[in-house]
Amino acid sequence: MKIKSLTILFFILILFIAFLGCVSSSDSSTKPVNAKDISKKVDYFQTFSRGYDSNDDGDDESIVINPILKDSEGNTIKTSGINLPLEIVVRNTYTEKGDIIPKYKTDYLYSGRIFVTESPNQKTAINLETINFNSISTYKDSPGVYSFVIDFTLYLPDGRELTYEELVSLNRWKNL
Repeated sequence: MKIKSLTILFFILILFIAFLGCVSSSDSSTKPVNAKDISKKVDYFQTFSRGYDSNDDGDDESIVINPILKDSEGNTIKTSGINLPLEIVVRNTYTEKGDIIPKYKTDYLYSGRIFVTESPNQKTAINLETINFNSISTYKDSPGVYSFVIDFTLYLPDGRELTYEELVSLNRWKNL
């Protein structure tokens, strides 16, 4: 009976060790990536941008940008202490009634550069006062939905340039 119990205990121990090995190696995104290895790990990026109303007056005063670095498997890369240039170009868009994808990218409104210093928790704000809303002229009298396209270009230390485009709507637009 002792040998049978020891054999069962041995197999349970082997299964437990195998299970621990699977759990600890299944999520590569939990290990922080240091600045010198960032080019090897980053395959693409995305952003989560939105208007922000800091004083609750119904108008967005800024656009908050949250850049998120991703590996080839789609895992979020957790890092801090990096310094990656991220170029930003904001343009007006016009979508015909009933369409979701912008048909027209018009009216250059803003360009600037920020630096990605961490992922995924960085939130950088662009003050809307710096965006030239006075230049918006195309399709103002046509029916449809207006929003903004933000084109991003991320520059990696190995010389690669990664791009991403995001459509952002702002509450302030209704007052323009």
